[in-house]
Amino acid sequence: MGRSDVRGRDQKIDALKCLAIVLVVIGHAIVYNSLFSEPSPTRVMIGTQWIERAALDSIWLNVVYSFHMPLFAFLSAYVLFGRERSPLRLVGKRALGLMLPFVVWTTVTYLIGASRTWAGLLDFVGHALLYPQTPGAPWFLYALFGCFVIFAIIRAARGRDRALLVSAVIVASLIVVPIPQGDIFGVFDIAWLYPFFVMGYLFAKHAERIAERRRTLLIGGVLVWAALLPVIWPVLVPEVNWWYPALREWLHAHGLIGGVVALYAARYLCAAAAVTAVFHLYDHVRGSFLSWQAWVGRRTLGIYVTQPIILAFASAHISRNALVLAVFTLAASLAATLTLEQTRFTRLVFLGQARSRSRQPAVE
Repeated sequence: MGRSDVRGRDQKIDALKCLAIVLVVIGHAIVYNSLFSEPSPTRVMIGTQWIERAALDSIWLNVVYSFHMPLFAFLSAYVLFGRERSPLRLVGKRALGLMLPFVVWTTVTYLIGASRTWAGLLDFVGHALLYPQTPGAPWFLYALFGCFVIFAIIRAARGRDRALLVSAVIVASLIVVPIPQGDIFGVFDIAWLYPFFVMGYLFAKHAERIAERRRTLLIGGVLVWAALLPVIWPVLVPEVNWWYPALREWLHAHGLIGGVVALYAARYLCAAAAVTAVFHLYDHVRGSFLSWQAWVGRRTLGIYVTQPIILAFASAHISRNALVLAVFTLAASLAATLTLEQTRFTRLVFLGQARSRSRQPAVE
């Protein structure tokens, strides 16, 4: 079990949230660096091998994107076990905590743009509510709310572990369904995250049994993640097949049934293995290192919603170096979050928090 602070919060879970948000910022910083860098023959030495900068970016992005958002979904459900409200109250609370910041920050994104009209604002926000991957919209809040809604429906139907597992498989299968409207209502985002949401809830429910196998799960998770990482998609450089090229080509050659389904199955399993490994790795993190990570981890929503705006500003006016961008963005986003926590109005409207941070219970 995790170590708790004086308010009863599990520091391990909060620290893992810190890890997840750091990975988010690093991933976005690499993307910004790669998108806005001029093509060059610059290469980087890795061990004894020279790797093109773009290929190196792709490797780091594969590492980050292989599990960072599934980890967030996992943690969001992990703290839910044992504290479930009625399904209606659960959805209502998450609508305030997730959808209000989604709408507010989507609005902020539009208002800092070049052209601003009421009609344009309504159109932009309306489009984001239909398609949460609209550029500038904090899509993860929308998708996480969708996970809570599905979970609440299953719980309202008195569904137990088996029903949750079946719902995870059904929802996950939507990711390969060719929907004419595309990712409407974030259906593909929810399909990607919901299985890890269920996984987090079940890990918490069966924590004692899982703890007995923590070493096996840690080692097995690392090995499975490392083996499957090359199979999943290269995020930035599609032509780079840096491991298992024959296997990748074979999977792609087998169309929807053989290729796409197999690749998505590998993607889900890869993320589940990484989440499992990291979750148990943090059993060994202690002391002040755990405490300061937990302190940052309690502010991940604020960092998440402010970091795209700060990152865009920093890449335009400060630096395009990925490391500089990541450090500056993380620090500035944390400072912005702390500022927004200072008044009840800003906490509620921008962070979806009805109470001050010092009074937040462990479930938050």
